[in-house]
Amino acid sequence: FSYVFSELIIYVTALLIGKYIFNLKWNEAILIGMASSFANHLLFVYPIALNEYKADLIHPIVAIIGRPNVGKSSLFNKIIGEDKAIIADFSGLTRDRLYGNFSFKSRNFSIIDTGGISDEKEEMNLLILKEIDKAIEEADGFIFLVDADYGLSQDDYRINEILRKSGKKYILALNKAELKSSEKNINDFYQLGVKSFI
Repeated sequence: FSYVFSELIIYVTALLIGKYIFNLKWNEAILIGMASSFANHLLFVYPIALNEYKADLIHPIVAIIGRPNVGKSSLFNKIIGEDKAIIADFSGLTRDRLYGNFSFKSRNFSIIDTGGISDEKEEMNLLILKEIDKAIEEADGFIFLVDADYGLSQDDYRINEILRKSGKKYILALNKAELKSSEKNINDFYQLGVKSFI
């Protein structure tokens, strides 16, 4: 609406200047007004609208990374507000990257659910690792999800090193931190070199 209003103001202003300042005929003044409005649209309005359109298309991408069965798919579903990722009580269910969208503080984001990273060398785990590598390369930042009830593991150390080497920002999120049994493990996660976590 603001774009249309600005063009209308420019059109009317140019028309009146053409008519009463330069004493043009009405049809000539109308042409001047239309030309001024078009020039304003081409030089100012169109570039602004195009940049806003591009910004709306290109969302920052966040990937959820973690070892198997720490609740990545549950968090993914919670963030996007729908049950898009299948959830089970066993690990390895998520094999391919899964994409979703969400908004935070009036800004749009895309989010990726990934399979779990582990040291196991089974063929399926290697395929999952390839998908995770693609997600790490594609994402602008990460949610590194860990299981506070289980405690810090060697896989967590490995994942933390992978994310650190990526040079991209990430936050450490502790699942099940509210459980009484998790209290003894909370401080261990500072060993990952993070100053805070959620």
